[in-house]
Amino acid sequence: GRYLIEKLSKRKDMNIFAPPRKLVDLLNKKDISDFLSTCNVDVVIYLASIGGVRGIEDPPNVLYTNLRMFLNTIKALDEATNDIQFVFLSSGAVFDKSRSISNITSSHRIPRDDYGFFKYFCESYILDHLGNYVILRPFGVYGLGERGTRFPSYAIARALERQDIEINQDVKFGYVYVKDLVKIIEFYTTHKTQNRVVNVSGNPVMISSLARMVRGLVDKNIRIIINNKGVGREYTGSNKALQDEMSLSRYKFAFTPHKEALKEMIEDYAKIY
Repeated sequence: GRYLIEKLSKRKDMNIFAPPRKLVDLLNKKDISDFLSTCNVDVVIYLASIGGVRGIEDPPNVLYTNLRMFLNTIKALDEATNDIQFVFLSSGAVFDKSRSISNITSSHRIPRDDYGFFKYFCESYILDHLGNYVILRPFGVYGLGERGTRFPSYAIARALERQDIEINQDVKFGYVYVKDLVKIIEFYTTHKTQNRVVNVSGNPVMISSLARMVRGLVDKNIRIIINNKGVGREYTGSNKALQDEMSLSRYKFAFTPHKEALKEMIEDYAKIY
């Protein structure tokens, strides 16, 4: 979220509000309503959620808290006097990550995990209750500022420290560079669109390929160790709806090649290590 705020704040045609929790508590609907009316908001970009971080135990009542924050926001939007566009950052997890997801377009399957179920519920609720909305489903986002245990930031940190890059098991992702995601959000907040529920899945790539790209950019002598044989469950989606929408609007867009994105990240991380 921080990169999105930083990028959009540079636009002269937008006033960006990103209130801290002490000012707008999403568990308190009045806080949200007061903020929307005071600031005369035109667009709400909703990224809020807690938990769902790999390797870290979720806090208590995570599903309840996420649903309460979301429903409070929707209720406040319903009561707003102006027509506010709601841009919801969903996830490819709505397609149920307990199975392999390959170039998927849509599915009615209910996810088994709490995070996927939360996003699935939110999407369903938006479709039933809102008229002015956009739902974007990223299939994994990476970029500077992400948690250091996430790929590929983990691989970059290990490479810069001249340490082995360990991978539990190889898997194919539809990773999206955060700069590309911001461009897509900008597009949907500045254009009238027909396809308002779209997958955002970057160029499919194996994480071992990302590791090799990092190694080639930093030190070719670094070892890449894959601990388990075989390939894990794929996680990629079809971008047809997104591509069709941008073609209709004659909006020029292409996903940043992973090697180019990694080079940018390495240059930034090198200032730290």
